[in-house]
Amino acid sequence: EDDNSISSKTKKSDGKANNFSFYPNPSDGNFILDLDLNGKEDALVSITDMDGKEVYNEKISGSDNSSKTIDLGGKKGTFIVTIKQGRNTTSKKIIIE
Repeated sequence: EDDNSISSKTKKSDGKANNFSFYPNPSDGNFILDLDLNGKEDALVSITDMDGKEVYNEKISGSDNSSKTIDLGGKKGTFIVTIKQGRNTTSKKIIIE
């Protein structure tokens, strides 16, 4: 079963190879980031505010799946979580209340 899912992900050519989700959203500043990296390349996780100011940055070793607890304690507002792996970049919004 796992072999089929890996081969189907490899065939994707839409540039969205890195999938991720986080919860809860909205959050109080503490949230879990679940990554499905689909590859051996390291991924760069960055979080910026709506003005483009970076508030978090971490390199995560390439692997299939990874889960990370992130604490942006004290910050409030809407932020952009961006995952870069190789040439692929995916961004999503998170709200911190």
